[in-house]
Formats: sequence, C-alpha cells, structure tokens
Amino acid sequence: MPVKIEQTEKKKLKKKVNPLDALEVLTDEVGTLEMEVARLKAMPVWQEYEKKKKALIEKVETIMGVQPEETAQLTGLKYICSFSQKANKRTISNIKVAKSALGNEVFFKVAKINLTDLDKYLSEDERAECVTESRTGPRQVKFIPVK
Repeated sequence: MPVKIEQTEKKKLKKKVNPLDALEVLTDEVGTLEMEVARLKAMPVWQEYEKKKKALIEKVETIMGVQPEETAQLTGLKYICSFSQKANKRTISNIKVAKSALGNEVFFKVAKINLTDLDKYLSEDERAECVTESRTGPRQVKFIPVK
C-alpha cells in the first residue's frame, strides 16, 4: 500500500531549554570520561606502557647514539616508532648580564620571582608588604559518582 506524504505548514517550535539541564548533561559526560581516563591510567597496562616507552627512549639515545638535535626511527615487525628531536629547554645562565643588558626599568618589568622562594627567605610580615593573594586562580574539578 503506497504511503501518502502531505506537506503541512511548518511551525517553528521554540522549546525553552533550562541551562542547568544542559550543565547536568555536560557534567555527566565529562565525569564519565574522567572516570574512564582514571581507570585506564590505573591499569597495569598503562603503567607498563609508560615504563617501556621511557626505556625505549633511553635506549635509542644510548645504544643508537641519537643526539638531542637528531630524529630517529625504529622499525619493528608491527610498528614504526618515530622519535622527534629533544625539546629546547632554556635557562638564564647569568642574571647579572641580563639585568645589565635590559637596564633596571625593563628588567624589573619582566623579571619573575618564584613565590615559594619568597616564602623561604621572607618572614610573614615582610611578605605581607610585597605579596598580594586573591582567589583568582584556576579551580580544580573532581567528579564523584552519584550513588
């Protein structure tokens, strides 16, 4: 029996969506993903993977003599493993030369002091004169399964 399709007047349906409902859905989606990631990282296979990957990198550098600026590639029976150059790591080797080259004004605009170092060397009263603290940092997020 043939089906008859009739075109009807299109009505725009406006459904009000409660933003809290959308947040609940997103919370559950991210929570599910976090639980899965945590489960995978806790598995012995993840820990074995990290351990063997580290050992592989060390062996490529020592046995093959791959230098930091070189790339390398190993071919196994099932996989080809590609190694990038080591990432650049920069440190200031002479802060006095940098300060002299920048001049005092620019140096004090760009210089960074580690707050944990200030905690080590200054008393609480001294820190109160030069350090401000406010709750503007990132939030930590933790998901707990609903029982």
